[in-house]
Amino acid sequence: MPKDKLLKFIEENKEDLSAEKTLLYGEKTINAETELRRYGWVLSIGILSFRFDSNFYISSTNNFWRGFCYVLPTIILGWWGIPFGPIWTVQALLKNFRGGESFRVRHFLS
Repeated sequence: MPKDKLLKFIEENKEDLSAEKTLLYGEKTINAETELRRYGWVLSIGILSFRFDSNFYISSTNNFWRGFCYVLPTIILGWWGIPFGPIWTVQALLKNFRGGESFRVRHFLS
């Protein structure tokens, strides 16, 4: 069972979304062609580094700002683990500044 509320909603409504129906998720409409975004962030403690992905968000005009919320913790906490901290931090920052990782709802219907 997915922990992400949006993925859980997609899973519960898989049949309707596969049948090209448009559903309401919160205040937004969602169908098989709806674009979703996911952002990354990095945490380093001592020599250990960890990569994380955000929950999925329905794509909107504020993709940059939503991604920016994951940039600040990454800049502060991501660099310190050697060797992967700096590498993963740069990767996460590039991904987030580009608006995150993009998926379509249909990707989760198969």
